[in-house]
Amino acid sequence: EFTSPNDTKVNILVYDVTGRVVEENASNTSAGVTSKYTVNASNKLNSGIYFITLIIDNNKITKKLIIE
Repeated sequence: EFTSPNDTKVNILVYDVTGRVVEENASNTSAGVTSKYTVNASNKLNSGIYFITLIIDNNKITKKLIIE
């Protein structure tokens, strides 16, 4: 879940531990609107460790995701 400070394009990338992109989502968001992104692990992702990167403008945040 995230809130963008201005109207902008948002990219969300999910990487496996080898650095391969396994899921990608790009969308436009409006200023001050809270958006939520759900990883669909049931179809593509096996149990393991993944990294989610959120890119808004020139800002990048990466978090670890563990699927059991």
